[in-house]
Amino acid sequence: MENRAFKFRLYPLKDQEQNLRQHGGNARFVYNKLLERSCASRDETGEFIFGRDLEKELLILKTENPFLNLSYSQSLQKVAQNLAQGFINRFVHHSADFPTLKKKRGTDSFTYKQNWSMGPRSIHLPKIGRIRMVRHRPLVGKPTSVTIVQDGDLWFASILCRVEVKEIPPRFPEEDSFVGVDLGIKDFAVVSDGTVIENPKHLRKSTKKIRRASRWLSRKVKGSKNGEKSRDRLTNIHRKIRNHRKDFHHKVSRSMIAKCSGISLETLNIQGMLKNHKLARAIADCGWGQFVQFLEYKGKESGKLVIKIGRWFPSTKTCSDCGELMDISLKQRIYVCKGCGLIIDRDFNASLNIRSEGLEILRIAFETLPRGTGEGEGLRPSNACGEESSGQESQGTLTKLFSVKQENFQDGDSLPALGSPRL
Repeated sequence: MENRAFKFRLYPLKDQEQNLRQHGGNARFVYNKLLERSCASRDETGEFIFGRDLEKELLILKTENPFLNLSYSQSLQKVAQNLAQGFINRFVHHSADFPTLKKKRGTDSFTYKQNWSMGPRSIHLPKIGRIRMVRHRPLVGKPTSVTIVQDGDLWFASILCRVEVKEIPPRFPEEDSFVGVDLGIKDFAVVSDGTVIENPKHLRKSTKKIRRASRWLSRKVKGSKNGEKSRDRLTNIHRKIRNHRKDFHHKVSRSMIAKCSGISLETLNIQGMLKNHKLARAIADCGWGQFVQFLEYKGKESGKLVIKIGRWFPSTKTCSDCGELMDISLKQRIYVCKGCGLIIDRDFNASLNIRSEGLEILRIAFETLPRGTGEGEGLRPSNACGEESSGQESQGTLTKLFSVKQENFQDGDSLPALGSPRL
């Protein structure tokens, strides 16, 4: 059993939208107040307010602020539970940062766990009523809760369902269709079978619109009607960018899972890479984390392995033919091996190394096939019978999949014959 969320668009009336904003504002108010009281308790007694004690503080807040009674009681209780879980994630699991105060940005949300119902074209919420909803796809599993989410001037209902998933036992993938994927900025992904997926650069294409909408918002008076309209206009632009990126990730991940028996990926330190202010915007625009997440859950559903190699594996520096290590700068787009003379695109070379390392990890895990032998970490894996592939086969494959492009060489470099993998 696992949880799955189904998101549907809501079309509330004006009075219903006002009630939704009231409920979302109350949830944000309770979260901030409970966080402030917990931090104040830390300063006075040396301990934060955890667990059930947060719900007791909620009762005191409701007596002090009568407008909180306009919200459904379980929605506010869920806010206290979410804050308690935030403390657990920070201090117990060490998987998240310390909870911060929520701002009024048009992204409020609140949750119903009981006493809500759903019709074919509507949803009924306690203390709000029945709201029109577009169900563009059927639900799968048993609904357990619904979260109402505000996204600028739009409202959505995210319905959480418990789905019984038939577990498919993992199997060793077929080596012919097992691929390594090198994620990048210049190209979104380079696959070891020679496929190159271009980077759509959704954020970069909409930069002009974002700047114009930001200028309009900066000229408006805070709290005015025109200011709200300008803020919604800017929010809509960012929402379209997110939706385009998400759609792109879904299509690419589904295509990869459909045609491959297994996928090997790098373990990327995305948060650390975002500290590079020269590349942070381009890295964030790629959305590697979301893409990898889509690959993993779709591979799990299909019974296909999606594995990650070690973070420190030198996939870019290693020659995929002889395994020699060589430093290579970011500007150098062609990998020229000093040991064997191999000439290959750097990203394609990295994808081949990622594939080889992924197969080695799977062999160790399954213990069904012998490891490939030879010198160097970047050697190609042996075939299914355990025999090593000959150098001529490697040379022919590299020549066939990738040819050397003259424009990628820097001035002063000696140019080999095009299509030849060696100097």
